[in-house]
Amino acid sequence: MTETEQLITLLREQLEQQQRQHKEDMEQQMHQMEMMMKVFSGAAASAREESYDDPSASNLRFPITTQAAAIPSFVAFDATSELWPDYWSRFCTFVVANSVPEQRKAQVFLTNQTATVYKQLANLATRQNPPKDINSLTMDEIVKFMKEQFDPKLFMVRERFKFCSDMKRKPGETLQELGARIRQDAATCDFPSIKNPQDEALRQRFICSVNNEAVLEALFKIKDTELDFARAVQVTIETEDAAKVANETVYGSKTMPVNKVHQNKTTGPRKNHKQSNSTDRKCYRCGKAHKATDCPYKEAKCRYCDVTGQWKLQKKATSESRTTFPGFREESHESRACQSDPR
Repeated sequence: MTETEQLITLLREQLEQQQRQHKEDMEQQMHQMEMMMKVFSGAAASAREESYDDPSASNLRFPITTQAAAIPSFVAFDATSELWPDYWSRFCTFVVANSVPEQRKAQVFLTNQTATVYKQLANLATRQNPPKDINSLTMDEIVKFMKEQFDPKLFMVRERFKFCSDMKRKPGETLQELGARIRQDAATCDFPSIKNPQDEALRQRFICSVNNEAVLEALFKIKDTELDFARAVQVTIETEDAAKVANETVYGSKTMPVNKVHQNKTTGPRKNHKQSNSTDRKCYRCGKAHKATDCPYKEAKCRYCDVTGQWKLQKKATSESRTTFPGFREESHESRACQSDPR
């Protein structure tokens, strides 16, 4: 038998062994399921007999039915991105789709809220007379509180500001998508309720022109029915003035003094540094105002001292800062002048 045939035989035996093991596992699982069904059937029968004997008994030893799956989570309410009526409508759809019992609806709502909303509802429960636990709140009490706190009319100014300031077409957005987005954003603005279109246009144009975050926050806190164009101007002025006064109170109204570093007392025009260096420097060969490298006598030979590149020796009148330049000898006869060799 070749090696290939031996390998095939070995693989066949392993496959048959795996099939036998799988069959044994399946039989064992079926046996366990049958045993569990017998146990549950006996428990249910005994529970029914006890309920027949004692109809007032409400708690069964073993539940006959169990919930098929756990209730999934639901997104928390965010007042900055969604109005309360829209959120409540979606939550009601979620409750019906997941078969949430009526007695558990309040608890499901509470467990899916942010810490801020949960704290507000907890404070609502403690303000009750007598005070109660947050888990004792009914769904009607929760809905009433949320309507009062997150009334759409409280955010109408903000919604219209978002609508007017976000009307530009986004990159890659088709005209159909732009029209659908504008139509969707307009649904939260309640434009049909506008009674004075001119005042509304003036107010909205003014609010969109305000570039102060603190002023916008103050305007957004006012109800739409209480904010006309004149009131909007008044609120913005008061808020901006209050912020200015607070800033001056904290940091002071006077500016910090600036230390003077240096000031030249010369009234004439400032000299160019490079120009002054080139004009003030004298040639050590001839004493004229040019560089020694540009001196016409740099190759000439002095007849008196026999030094190349020297035409006349310039000596200072004072002896405090005598300078000896390289390339010449200091002469003792100051009256003599070295003349260049014309050769």
